[in-house]
Amino acid sequence: MTDGRSNVLAGLTLSEAEAARQSGVELYGVGVGDDVNQAELNGIASTPTSDYVVMMGSDSIDAADIVLDEICR
Repeated sequence: MTDGRSNVLAGLTLSEAEAARQSGVELYGVGVGDDVNQAELNGIASTPTSDYVVMMGSDSIDAADIVLDEICR
């Protein structure tokens, strides 16, 4: 789940996602807000991206917070 762009060790984002996928991890991408880097999110998620990527506009930030709280319990 991201608000737009990698900001911590950004140069490793795509390679680490690829390594995770190669080891059998399914990666979902949830973009939240109006400034999401769609190409980066697609590069992180498993394929086909139509099954693994969801975009939520800025009007969905409260819903995204609820989902994130549930996932991180």
